Formats: sequence, C-alpha cells, structure tokens
Amino acid sequence: MKLVAAEPETGALTQWLLTRPVRVTSVVGKIELLRAVRRAAAIAKDDALHARGSAVIGSLGVTALSDAIADRAAKLDPGVLRTLDAIHLATAILAGPFEAFVAYDDRLVDAARSAGMTVVQPGHEPGQ
Repeated sequence: MKLVAAEPETGALTQWLLTRPVRVTSVVGKIELLRAVRRAAAIAKDDALHARGSAVIGSLGVTALSDAIADRAAKLDPGVLRTLDAIHLATAILAGPFEAFVAYDDRLVDAARSAGMTVVQPGHEPGQ
C-alpha cells in the first residue's frame, strides 16, 4: 500500500526503488495489495486507488504459489511467523537471490534476517 496511498515511508521507498527495476512479489502479495486497495478505496471513496494499485502490480514480477514455496513456507522459523508472511519470505528465498527484501513488519523482518536475507526498510525510523 505504501506505493498506492501516501504513508510515512512512501517517498523514501519510491526513491529507493527508482534504481531497482527488478521487483518481485508473490501472488499472495498481489492479492493482499488489491484487497487493501479495495478497502481503502471504499473508505476514502477514491476510485483512483484502483488504478494506482493495478499500476503497482503491473510493475512487479508476480511469482505463483508453487508446492516448493508452500513446503518452504511451512518449515520457516520462527513458528510464530504468520502464514502469509511465510509465503512472502519463501517466495523471495526461492526466487532469489535478490539485492534486498523490503519489509516493514517486525516479525517478517526478523524472519528474513534469520534466513540470511538483507532487509531494507526505506523511510522507516527505528522504534516506530
């Protein structure tokens, strides 16, 4: 949503992505974004959010959920990692290597770092 609707990190994330044309998400990320856009558009009564959400998805490579990703996600530590976050991380691990994994959720950040990934959080101030 940070690339669809203005959030505190939007500017820094947009700037960071300018020089990084290869961007990948899982099909779960696509669904999550488009569902969040639907909610936000209904609340804000702003149909333009739909077009921005579609444009963001169009700028990403979308990786299908495979048995290999599902198997890897099921085995990721820590055990408290939420299912959808585990799918995101497993997708990145299996589709990589990538320069960095962008995440703002603390549990997902910790799990990605534990999995050996470089994590970036453009615009994020520690302790927020």
